[in-house]
Amino acid sequence: MTWNWFNTGGGPWRSDFVRHAGTLAGGMGLAQAIPFLLSPVISRLYLPEDYAVLAAYTSITVLLSIVATGMYSHALMIDRSDEKAANTAVAAFVVTLGTAGLSLLAVWLFRKPLAELTGNLQVLGWLFFLPLTVLFAGGTQTLIVWNNRKKQYRRLAINRVVQAVTLTAVTITLGVLGYRHGGLLIGLLSGQGAAFVVLLAQTWRSERQLLRAVSKPEVSDSFRTHKDFPKYNMPQGFLDGFRDSGILIILSNFFGASALGSYSFAMSILNKPLQIIGQPVNQVFYQQAADLHKEGKGFASLARKTVGMLALLFVPLLILFVGWGDAVFAFVFGEHWTVAGRYASILIVWMLFRFVASPLSSVPLILNRQRTFFYFGAANNISLPLALFVCGITGHSAVAGLLVLTGLGCLHMLAQMMWILGISRKEVSSRQ
Repeated sequence: MTWNWFNTGGGPWRSDFVRHAGTLAGGMGLAQAIPFLLSPVISRLYLPEDYAVLAAYTSITVLLSIVATGMYSHALMIDRSDEKAANTAVAAFVVTLGTAGLSLLAVWLFRKPLAELTGNLQVLGWLFFLPLTVLFAGGTQTLIVWNNRKKQYRRLAINRVVQAVTLTAVTITLGVLGYRHGGLLIGLLSGQGAAFVVLLAQTWRSERQLLRAVSKPEVSDSFRTHKDFPKYNMPQGFLDGFRDSGILIILSNFFGASALGSYSFAMSILNKPLQIIGQPVNQVFYQQAADLHKEGKGFASLARKTVGMLALLFVPLLILFVGWGDAVFAFVFGEHWTVAGRYASILIVWMLFRFVASPLSSVPLILNRQRTFFYFGAANNISLPLALFVCGITGHSAVAGLLVLTGLGCLHMLAQMMWILGISRKEVSSRQ
């Protein structure tokens, strides 16, 4: 059997794309299999209310993590030389340190109002860990993009496993010891910290000689050269975070901690395909599409076939959860997660579109269409939490709100995919 269906005309998709994505997917698969296989244990040690505290903390960290590098971490992928990319990476780290410092100041001055905003005062004592989360998230993101640029996929795969093992071990240990309220958060922080430290050590050993190319003028030049990334991509990312954080905050304030915890748990399960398969494919697609573009070749065929492959992979999961979501959750995770299963049967359709469209988000970066991408996504990221807010103030149920979210989310992702595939084809035509 041949792999002609995957032949993009821009290089052997089988030998590069599939091999690299397979390496990452193998690591991601193992990394996600560990907490997933043990999730029936974890779900019996913690309750929806415990996940609500984690979700309240996450509703703030989502926004901070997005702005942690000023999006300069994404820019280093398109630099033509490693020396230039090293200066861009340093620029990203500088922004991360500044964001961590500002987050510490914000927590010191506004800790109680921030906790009240989340609708869950139990998160109050944990907010002092926000700067640490920013440092881990921003630093790890920069290191991931750097290692993606260098095609260090085995290293990235190992790093995911280290994070998963640390997070799961700490979470289960604290749960068994009865430390329920803090176990999930401490596990999260431990996993993030381990991932950052290990990847930093690995990268330092192999790339430290490039520090000789780093200088203040060159770092300043990276700030100027990639100014569109914080100008357009950071607001886009911030609005993505506003959408996710807004949904969590609205659920907590209008529908209660139990609904928030059930939603958070359902999303953590449904996001597994995005993490196991979607993220490796995203990283390899970004690297190969960027290389093809730098070589003056088109990548529209690569984009279309990647979308088609992901759609085929997701269909069995869609059928399972739409038909038997609540029964599956109750059987696997425990009866107190039946509501989460009901939520999952609704949200799975939205997850299908997000899963399929996720690799395409790098296309506007490669083609320098960030401004259009920002305006295109802004309406969606504002309308989704706004729609849920309207459901809340008008007395509708959480189920009704999630149905509205899913409908709007699917329409947006479909329109976005059509637009991105369209500009990919136009790029090919303009080069011919």
